[in-house]
Amino acid sequence: MTPVLLLDRSTSLITAPPEDATRREFITGVGAAALAAAFLAACGEDPADDRTATPTGTPEATTRVVDHAFGTIEVPVDPQRVIVADNNALPYILELGVVPIAAGSLGPEVFDGRDFHPALYELGAEETVPFSRDEPDYELVASLAPDLIIGSTFSLLNRVAGGVETYEQMAPLAAVDSDLPVFEQIRGYARILGREERAEALIAEFEDSIRSLAADVSVTDISIARAFGESDVFIYTEAEPFTALWLDLLGVTVVPGTENASEAGTIIASAEQLSELQGEALIVIDGIDRLEGNPLWPLLPAVQAGKVHSVGDYLTYNGGGGLNALREQIVGIAEFLATVE
Repeated sequence: MTPVLLLDRSTSLITAPPEDATRREFITGVGAAALAAAFLAACGEDPADDRTATPTGTPEATTRVVDHAFGTIEVPVDPQRVIVADNNALPYILELGVVPIAAGSLGPEVFDGRDFHPALYELGAEETVPFSRDEPDYELVASLAPDLIIGSTFSLLNRVAGGVETYEQMAPLAAVDSDLPVFEQIRGYARILGREERAEALIAEFEDSIRSLAADVSVTDISIARAFGESDVFIYTEAEPFTALWLDLLGVTVVPGTENASEAGTIIASAEQLSELQGEALIVIDGIDRLEGNPLWPLLPAVQAGKVHSVGDYLTYNGGGGLNALREQIVGIAEFLATVE
């Protein structure tokens, strides 16, 4: 596999947050209408003007209506100052060719000293100003005068403090459902940005790169597990969306079946149920050291046959590195399954 070149990250910020107002004063002291007018004025735009005259004098629309997770919204046809609310959405936005001016981050302690997943810097993340995903610096966000804010339902509804209501005062806010399969997520972000063709090209490239390896896969069934907490195990079935994606592309099946699976397609098992992992090969998502200490581990067929492969946690975590990082993990699995007999 060709190594990925990671670019050095720029440390310069676009601008600093206003010094004459606290976050509380900014949020509670200005009404939604006043905020909207202020942002439009900062950009030199008339709030009542949503069309631009063409050279022939025919009005050309500068906004369009799109459906998103929270309903229907009017967004710029060609947004220039996009802010991404969270790390779940950021990989897809970058892969679609849009470099946001700022984005919510989990913090450098999560991603090897960087504010975003390392795989994103080659896509332009070094130009994106980071701020806390869960406790956003709303003064900073406002000072950047965004014309569109994009996020995922997972973060906006469950993690970001005051996210939906506050962001909606600053710019059009559009979200994509985090529970959708990965291809539908990137299609959702593409519709918001008007980049549907690019999304379909990325999906086709993803599928082709995996299918090209399927013919060499020499096993018929596998098991997929992940350590969960101190003693439990996540067992993934074919009903789990991210698992289903690459199982189908590689033409393999997964055991156990879906009889005891939750709506999310996973089975939460105790350490004593590790023996349910009866696949010919075993894929372990993160935390393999916690499984290896289980007394049932040496008895698993895949362990006895030496057919165990460990992958990073963003194989199922859609807030990781986007399609590129996910594809690298699946290619690694395919190459592993092609070597076992």
